[in-house]
Amino acid sequence: MQQGSNTTLEFTLLKQGTTEQAPVKDLYFSVLDLTSNKNEPKQTQTVELSGPSEVFNGNAVSETVENGKYKFVSLRGGDETDNPVDLDKLTDVALSSTVSLRYADTYTWTVTLSVQGDDPYGRNFFIGGASQLKPSCDAKPR
Repeated sequence: MQQGSNTTLEFTLLKQGTTEQAPVKDLYFSVLDLTSNKNEPKQTQTVELSGPSEVFNGNAVSETVENGKYKFVSLRGGDETDNPVDLDKLTDVALSSTVSLRYADTYTWTVTLSVQGDDPYGRNFFIGGASQLKPSCDAKPR
């Protein structure tokens, strides 16, 4: 994602082959590799969202909550050499910059990703399901 920009993603679960919403009892969603540029610490990555039932974040991610809205900001520098490879086998460094969330009884959630800074280079976000911060669950549609 380009520095100095943001994007909002809305995720919706639907029953296969239909437009019918498919709520699940428990759903885990993770954003990994929240880091700043090692050489430019002001180029931080931020994740904002509402509504999780539980939040699990690594020790290199700050968490603030205001009016039910969560904001996570990267606290460590990183580069492509420490990017996550496997959600179930994260290194300690990758784990430290991961946020995992549990949503209960939902079919939709919204996440805003942003990158601060003004250089022409961007930053990567990795998105996945359950991570080592919280074990996998058996999410089944109701």
